[in-house]
Amino acid sequence: MYHVKEFPHPVPNNLDLNIADEDEFSPDKLRASIERLYMTVGIGMMGFGKQIMRLRSWREKRRTAWACALYFVAWMFDFLVPLFITLFVTLIVYPPSRDLMFPPAPLALVSASTGGVQKPKAGVLGSTDSATGAPENHKGEAVEAEASNFVNSIASVALSSASGKHPQDEPATQESAGAPNDSVPDPTALAMGASGARAKQNGKDLKHDKSKVPMETAMWNGMRPIMHAIGDLNDTWERFANALSPTPPFPRDVYRLRLAAVVVPMLAASIFITSYMVVKGLTFGIGFGFFGDPVIQPGIKWLNSTYPNWQKLLELRNTLLKGVPTNAQLTLTLLRIGEANKAPLPPPPTAALPPPDQPVAVTDEHLRTVGADEPLNATPEELAAAMAHDPNTAHEHTGDDVAASKEKPHGKKGSRVLGALKSGVKGAVSSALGADHLKAKAGSEHAKQRLGVVPRDPKSDVSGPSDFKCRYHGQKGYTYIATKSTIPCVAFSIDKKIGVDGTSGREERELHPVWSIPIGDIKELKKIGG
Repeated sequence: MYHVKEFPHPVPNNLDLNIADEDEFSPDKLRASIERLYMTVGIGMMGFGKQIMRLRSWREKRRTAWACALYFVAWMFDFLVPLFITLFVTLIVYPPSRDLMFPPAPLALVSASTGGVQKPKAGVLGSTDSATGAPENHKGEAVEAEASNFVNSIASVALSSASGKHPQDEPATQESAGAPNDSVPDPTALAMGASGARAKQNGKDLKHDKSKVPMETAMWNGMRPIMHAIGDLNDTWERFANALSPTPPFPRDVYRLRLAAVVVPMLAASIFITSYMVVKGLTFGIGFGFFGDPVIQPGIKWLNSTYPNWQKLLELRNTLLKGVPTNAQLTLTLLRIGEANKAPLPPPPTAALPPPDQPVAVTDEHLRTVGADEPLNATPEELAAAMAHDPNTAHEHTGDDVAASKEKPHGKKGSRVLGALKSGVKGAVSSALGADHLKAKAGSEHAKQRLGVVPRDPKSDVSGPSDFKCRYHGQKGYTYIATKSTIPCVAFSIDKKIGVDGTSGREERELHPVWSIPIGDIKELKKIGG
């Protein structure tokens, strides 16, 4: 979350954190949206594709034989559409049928080309829900890291394209005298002006380029609707997932039955509708959409004047998925329930050590099949060999050209420039944030509490961290949450005693706040870069 505002009217379906139409664009927001797209839609579509490949590979013969028999019997009697709709309704209404029709298997362990067992791209099956199988210390860590590296890889390829790199023609070793990268830092690393430098080198004068400004403006103007579209797609995918597999306190059956109620009439209609009627109706719709503008535009104008918000009323979140939360709304609901019951959710798990290169324990929850077939038609020995650690697998590539493009040699001067940048940034961040980490490692309970590593003293009535080290107008101090006063508030104080005594047992007036804001009066929160 980067920017949230108070909504002065009742929120739809009593769920906050809805996307605003005027949401501002920023590259960091776009990056977060693309990462969410990978973790939701990307991982889901990869899992679906591998399930289809498993089914059509005939490796699990009994399951594929049953599916084949059902398909061709329905085809013989022109019953394919009712068959698929029936299977769809069954998957919605009866959750155990999902594992029966599509038995689970670790995503990284299934080959997308053969449907059989493959060595995970990470060289070890360290996680069951990630595309690479990378090891993780806690659930979801590998998928989040994959999403971040997915965006980084796209950016790296784009910058390499802008700089005009052609690594296959570069010297085999950049340590040789006179190598180009010894003289000039790699523009891929510096990013700014790389494409312009290449154009000047080719004799082009960019001062006379009349397309640069309008093209850049058009691209940046187009980024905002693209970011909104990706965000809406992510939200819709999460809502469907939470409707099919709801989490308490949301109802268990209401949303699934609502989805099934929409599909069942299609099942009844499919028995009487012929393929000829479908083709005729489809072609009529295409023709009306292409040539019917004189009718469509007046109809839209009438709707806009009569029902100004008709587009909003037709959105899935306000119709079929009404009341179904996104993951952010689900999290906020759980946080509020925990707050009301004085039982806050624990902070995100942390780990000081990297995850071990050892295969994860695979149970029936992660890998099983239907009937007498072996999972993925593989013996236990083959599965164990595929899951075992192999340090060379992660570095395998499809050709020397890929390997050369993947390498990023910066040369001597380029390496020095990048090293200086990295050292400066690392030093600044370490000096700013390292104090609390050092105190925490030394055993300071207050430092640990501010970092959210451990809960406060169980004997204290303060639940969770309540004071946070920060600055206000450059002045060091603490922002703290005071809940003991009549009106709960957020305040900032430079009182040194906060770091020693904490806020537990101290009244707000004793902390001498520089400013204090009642929590109920907060209208907007915005995350600032850095």
